[in-house]
Amino acid sequence: MSCIFLKGEKQKFCVAYEGMMVLSLDELEMFCEGAHYHLCEVYQDFQERGKKIPIEKHKQYKKFLGL
Repeated sequence: MSCIFLKGEKQKFCVAYEGMMVLSLDELEMFCEGAHYHLCEVYQDFQERGKKIPIEKHKQYKKFLGL
């Protein structure tokens, strides 16, 4: 099962961000397209706050993924 915030067909992007964030293959594989998407910090933050995440926070997310 994929993340509920993952959209797009040819290019996948995360709608939990304020801007359009096109995801890398590593990001997609790590959480977005797998059963563990709920462990993603962006997913958790968006669920908790109920509003979109600033695009600048993506740098922190990449560090979380180890990329």
